[in-house]
Amino acid sequence: DVRDQHLAAWEADDGAERKRFGLPADSLATLSAYRGHVEAWACELETGGWPDTVDHDDLQGDNAVRLPDGSLLLYDWEGAMISCPFFSLDRLLDDARSLDWPEEASPTEDILAYVANPMYLGTALAGSPAERAVRDAYLDALPWGMPEERERAFDLALCLAPIKGACVSKVHTLALGRERAFSTLTAVCMSRALHRWRSMESKYPVR
Repeated sequence: DVRDQHLAAWEADDGAERKRFGLPADSLATLSAYRGHVEAWACELETGGWPDTVDHDDLQGDNAVRLPDGSLLLYDWEGAMISCPFFSLDRLLDDARSLDWPEEASPTEDILAYVANPMYLGTALAGSPAERAVRDAYLDALPWGMPEERERAFDLALCLAPIKGACVSKVHTLALGRERAFSTLTAVCMSRALHRWRSMESKYPVR
């Protein structure tokens, strides 16, 4: 899809779209260089024995309210699917990470560029204190595997989640006849993917 549908859109107007989301000039070559890594990560996650679960693909603060009795109500489920139990935290970690930013680093009006900006993504997988707190609370509540196995699977899922996001965006935008939006959303996803893939290489090598 990047080669056949998005590169031309990314490079239009002197690469404005690519630069907006911090993608490298050689985007296709850079992404392609990780093909073997992505296949290995997907295979490892698939064969890890993790059960299928309900995946809320937009779990974030704007889609949750605390009720008077202290319980939580989650809504906006129209994009939910049966999937891996580690994908649902992808979007929620953005909200958690924002709690650790200084006030002057608050999001710009260009929210898409903001979520793809390495300044806001940090330097590691679930690297900020608030991110780690959310991740640890979630992983501690899961009944499957050993703690280190759950953390490894969670990191694998974070590396694969942007690809899943691009696929979901493709289905939604093409169904609505918004092909141009598909290239923009894919640019966001691929920028996040590259950041995470580099962090994954730093944290531990591909098995």
